[in-house]
Parts: sequence; structure tokens; C-alpha cells
Amino acid sequence: MLYTFVDWQRRLLDPWLMGLRMGAELPLWQRVLMAQHTLIERTLQAGDGLPVPIEAAVARDHPGVSSAMTVEEGPFFRLVRLRGAKNGPAVFIVAPYSGYAGAVLGELAASLLPVGEVYFLDWTDARFVPTAFGAFGLEEQLALVLAALRRIDVPVHLVGASQSGAVTLAAAALAAATADTAVRPLSLTLLGAPIGPSRARSAADWLLASLEPVHLESRLISVVPDRYPGAGRRVYPGLLQLLGLFLTNPTTYFETQAGFWAELVNDTPGIYDRLHGDLHRVADVPAELFSQTIDQLVRRPALSAAGLRIGNRAIPETALESLPILTIEAGRDELVGTGATHAARALGSSASEALTIEAAAHHALFTGPVFADGVGPALRRFITETS
Repeated sequence: MLYTFVDWQRRLLDPWLMGLRMGAELPLWQRVLMAQHTLIERTLQAGDGLPVPIEAAVARDHPGVSSAMTVEEGPFFRLVRLRGAKNGPAVFIVAPYSGYAGAVLGELAASLLPVGEVYFLDWTDARFVPTAFGAFGLEEQLALVLAALRRIDVPVHLVGASQSGAVTLAAAALAAATADTAVRPLSLTLLGAPIGPSRARSAADWLLASLEPVHLESRLISVVPDRYPGAGRRVYPGLLQLLGLFLTNPTTYFETQAGFWAELVNDTPGIYDRLHGDLHRVADVPAELFSQTIDQLVRRPALSAAGLRIGNRAIPETALESLPILTIEAGRDELVGTGATHAARALGSSASEALTIEAAAHHALFTGPVFADGVGPALRRFITETS
């Protein structure tokens, strides 16, 4: 139903967009009309599912990338290695599979290239995964993170962001307990990740908790239409992730739209051009993964008094006691509750740290001035000190 509505909306707006293109030829209104046209067109492209490779996103922020290659690829994932000009410890970033494309973390990946080579585990937009490849939930996601660690085959600094935090923590615990020293992580960093119970619920927590599980299924899950390779697959559409941002943080959304429009009118691309692209770079999520993630976000935290669990799998966390863990939270996070990420710090070694960026919202932990000035330097320092 969602896909049908979006198609209908675009057909309705096409004549107006054509008119804007024609009107843009008038000298007096050229900038205003073209800005309006570009703003609408780029906003509507959010549901197109056009992939942006992580190496392309990184090259925008770090032109000095010396090489990028796909190490391994499967129906649901792609493991990419990025190398900069400096040799150093390996960093392994596990992107979230939550409704946004992995390219949103391009600035995060680029900021770590001065430290050493970066491995990036990205996820495929579920609308492009045929149903023949089966279901995909949290346990399948964890299995792929562990497989990637074995494929990399050198000790890495693990970084989990947002939705991927719980499976990255679980993978770190399992890898730290293994006899194979090549897969034991050097450190673990979690950015805005829902791990344990929160001291104060986020806006998203309240919104999702108001819906019964049966209503979550009926209202938030769609079926991929025939025009995509994943036809028939049940998914959480990425467009709903964008709607969720609008509902939980309308100020950021409207500020981004207005700022991008002003940059277009003045023909001066800046931070809003980047932010607008990131906020609208969405991807569909397998329904199973979405439902299990929401269950852990709202009802059963991955880390509780009963221990660490991923789906139905219990994870022994004792091996984490020797691992330095850095947890970073946003003080105004609209998606992850206060303290939910910092809960993981207690599992780590005495070298573990917790950092709260008080004025930041969720997205600012990964991109923009707050990331560049606060998160990035703290993360690079932590990795350097624990290498």
C-alpha cells in the first residue's frame, strides 16, 4: 500500500515539477524556481532505492583514499575494505540495518582512515533481495558480523552504530572468548546504540511503545512490489524511517529542508546539502529484523539483569572484562533512550570510557559539526590509546 501511495504521489507531482523546470528559464525567478524544483525532486528520491556505495561517500570526505575493494558480498551484505595513506590498526565498522543506507556513515568511515585501514560491513536494501534467500533477523545479522571478523583475520577495533550496536557487542563478546587471537577485537566503540534499559525514554520509545505488536505489523510492514527483485518480501520501508524522524524530531527536519533550500537559492552548497542527502538516503529492512530490533528497543533490551541476548541466543559476556569499551550517547537523542548505550560500559575493562554529547541529536553522532568536533576526535584518540 505504501509503495502504491508513493507512486501515485509522484505521478501527481510530475506536471508541477515540469512546470518548475519551464519556469526556471525566466531570469527573475530562475534561482527560486530551480531551488524549489531541486528540493522537491531530491526529497522524492528518498524512496527510489538508488544505492550509494560506501566508498563513494567516503571519497567525498577523504579524497586521499588510496584503494577500496569489496572483500566479500552476499545477498544481504557487502564487506568493503578502505585504505588511506597511513598504515595502522584495522577498524571494523558495522553499519546499522535500520532504515538508512550505510553511506550515511561515510563521514565516520572517512574520519578513521587517518588511523588505519577501515573495513565496513554494509547491508543491502531489502527490496533488492529475492525471497529465495529467506528471512533475515538479529541472529543472522550476528552470524554475518562474526563471519566478517573471521574473513578480515586480523585484530580490529570494532565500531557499532545505532541498530548494529547490540549485535556488534555480542560479536565482540564471542570473538573475545575464542582461542583464535586474529579475531579477538582490540577495542569496542558503540555510538547511540540501544543496548540496555534506558533511564529516560526517547521520543521513538514512547511512539513505538504506544503500538501493540500486532499493530506494528499491520501499520509498519509492507510487501515489496513486483518491479523490484525482492518482490513479495515483507519489509519495513525506509520511507517510514524518514517519517519517524519527522515525527520525533520535526525541528531538525524542517531546519534541514529550509537550510538546503537557502543553499540552493544562493548556489552555495554547504552543510545542509550534505545533511539533506543523508536524511533522505533510506533503505528497506527485512521485516523479521525490524520486529526483533523493535522488541529489543522497547520491550526486551539486549542487555538486562538476565544477561546479554540476541534474539533467542544467550551471549556469555564475561570475555568482555578485558576489552576496552567506549560508549557515546547524544544528550538529545530522539531514537535511543538515556543510558541505553552507556549500559555496555560496565561490561568492559578499566580502560573503558563513556562520553555524552549533551547538545546532540541522534544523527549528529555520525555526521556534521558535532561529529567532527566532538565524536570523531574522541573515537580516534580511544582507538590510538587502545592499539
